[in-house]
Amino acid sequence: MSDKGKKIRTGRTFMVCDDPMSNEQAVAIQKLPGGVDALLKAMAEDAVTTKATNAQLAGYLREHLTTLLEFKDTADFDTYGFGVGGPHNWWLTDLQMRRAGCGVSSRLKGVATKLEQLGLQYSARRGRESDYTRQAVCSIRQALG
Repeated sequence: MSDKGKKIRTGRTFMVCDDPMSNEQAVAIQKLPGGVDALLKAMAEDAVTTKATNAQLAGYLREHLTTLLEFKDTADFDTYGFGVGGPHNWWLTDLQMRRAGCGVSSRLKGVATKLEQLGLQYSARRGRESDYTRQAVCSIRQALG
């Protein structure tokens, strides 16, 4: 029998995501200072932090889209694209690092990926628009509100 999604009884019943939990881990949770209540409080605090992180990331993605649309037609972008040492490499690097951050929702990771693909498409097309880029800009704006 699999432990996946196993319920642990500790005065309350709760489910541990979809990660298997051993009896030793369940006992360790019970022995935490504050017990299960402390664990639940920490999980709630993490949820608040995650929500703030995601709101912050959405703001950064809006800024990155605006910045991309401003520099995509410049001579520097036409020459260097996102090349290392070029003036716009920071944009791609920063976007990739933020997307990989802890607590980022899968929805925002998807939006960040689409924004990265848009940037790479502009780089390959030397800033010129296409049906894909026009659709992607609309889709990203809609997803970010």
